[in-house]
Amino acid sequence: MSKAVAHSRSSAVRTEKEASARQRASAGRPAGPGPGPSPQRLAQLGQSLLEVAHQLRGPLGALQLYGQLLQEKGDDAGARRRLIRKVLMLTVGLTATCEDMFLFAEDHALRRQPCYLLDLLEEALQLAEASLEDKQVAVTRLYAGELEAVAADPRLLTSVFLNVLLNAVQAMPVGSGLTVALGPAREAAGLQEVRIEDDGPGFSAVALEHLFEPFFSEKAGGVGLGLAVARRILEAHGGTIEVANRGAGGAAVSIQVPVR
Repeated sequence: MSKAVAHSRSSAVRTEKEASARQRASAGRPAGPGPGPSPQRLAQLGQSLLEVAHQLRGPLGALQLYGQLLQEKGDDAGARRRLIRKVLMLTVGLTATCEDMFLFAEDHALRRQPCYLLDLLEEALQLAEASLEDKQVAVTRLYAGELEAVAADPRLLTSVFLNVLLNAVQAMPVGSGLTVALGPAREAAGLQEVRIEDDGPGFSAVALEHLFEPFFSEKAGGVGLGLAVARRILEAHGGTIEVANRGAGGAAVSIQVPVR
């Protein structure tokens, strides 16, 4: 056999071995990314992020201003209390907005445990206290007697109640009234109903049609995720959320949660 033929066969064997080694190595690696989102989807995501950033900038700027004013009002106890209330109001709102974005972006498994809707409502009212005081809202509680515990995720349901409360407060003029009712659902067995009614202007016809769509909002600075996330959470619990205008004026939100 000539040296040229032997060299050719040796090169071919090496090439086959190298190709086989590369194939074995690549088999253990995860597949590369797919084609990725379409340009249209990327444009929609970019626009949504721009809207969220724009709507968060105002409250964050206000927090910075209130922090500076707190430094200047060291000797004025009344002014400091008012500023602290505004800081609390803004931080609760921002936290709720971030929670909405987090819950909207990903599906989360429910962590069900026995809990009382009365306790969750009171926790949400406490979180909304600064906003309620700022608008001088009079809260009327209409709670039924002994209600059994429900099997639910307490953190997620509290976030639903807080969202509805903050939406109501933001829509109401100063000195309005808010009614929070809790009891067995009247139209279906095995359900408990939370009903939140306000004395605000109610929903527009356009809002009633689009309220549960992500990023829809008619209020200045609204991100438009609260009710979309609320409906997702309640559907995961097997419950419902409905909104309507009251005949006497204002808005009403009905939330129904199954006991089991």
